[in-house]
Amino acid sequence: MNIFYNEWDGYATQWLRNLSNDGHIPHGDVCEKSITDLTPDDLDGYDQCHFFTGIGGWLLALRWAGLEGIPGIWTGSPPCQPFSVSGKRLGVDDERHLAPTWIELIRAKKPAIIFGEQVASAISHGWIDELFYTLEREGYTCGFTVLPGYVVGAPHKRERIFFGAVRVADASEMHGTWKQHRKSRQRQRHEQKELQTRSSDSGILPSQWEDYEIQTSEYDSKNRICKPGIPLLVNGIPGTVGGISGYGNAIVPQVAEFFIEQFMGAIGDMLENE
Repeated sequence: MNIFYNEWDGYATQWLRNLSNDGHIPHGDVCEKSITDLTPDDLDGYDQCHFFTGIGGWLLALRWAGLEGIPGIWTGSPPCQPFSVSGKRLGVDDERHLAPTWIELIRAKKPAIIFGEQVASAISHGWIDELFYTLEREGYTCGFTVLPGYVVGAPHKRERIFFGAVRVADASEMHGTWKQHRKSRQRQRHEQKELQTRSSDSGILPSQWEDYEIQTSEYDSKNRICKPGIPLLVNGIPGTVGGISGYGNAIVPQVAEFFIEQFMGAIGDMLENE
């Protein structure tokens, strides 16, 4: 399957190539162009396209949710800076508001299904309303929710909008293909990401984050929750700026997996009620 990755940050693109070469995410072509310089022709011949890819969190979520290897999927996490409460809060007037550029590519190529993410504060700017209004006019049905990291047991809030859109014309085929892949897939034990909504054999809710400690950063004197023995990024990650940027902009893939499965299930409910 031919996969297209678009990410303009050079540190992140090398990170993507390393992950791809090691098999952590599917092999694909990494394009370092700004999305503003892409044309629909650049995407010809690709079965999946992933924009604002960062360090590939959406690819991991697709794998866990049973959508790896299915053509017609696009993902994207447009820049959050225009809507972040810690930024200038210029909203749609910010030059980094790149969702409209992404939408133009969607209009031209019409992927079967789209998944994406944005900071929760974008809701107050009408970001999700504008996005869904445009997608629905292109034949998509859409859904979103705001999910925090702790929905999968992570010891932090990190609220994000997770959204999905499926072309009505492709909904039945995509849902059927997902069900087949999901049913036939045999996950390796180390890949299983149990959610808090599922209980283990012992009846205890599993969590890979159940042990943690609070550390005070030497950089900004703030307290942060960390796994025991792991230094804070600003003190312990080689290539500090790139590392912090990569991790800071990354989604929590376990949360994305949870959303994908719920969204695909909702497509099934929609089809049954037609």
